[in-house]
Amino acid sequence: MRILRKNYLNQSPKKITLDLCCGTGRHIRKLNRKGYLIDGVDINPDAVVIANKSTEL
Repeated sequence: MRILRKNYLNQSPKKITLDLCCGTGRHIRKLNRKGYLIDGVDINPDAVVIANKSTEL
């Protein structure tokens, strides 16, 4: 996450990103609090369900 913040997030004019292998959405929640719009993708459908529930607004 530190490398991502340093090399990408602070340089992106649009706050839109894609989280590949999002798991249960830990990084999605952090980025969401900073105002980012994130789509998450994961091979484990159960993890995606958890991520969706934990990131609902």
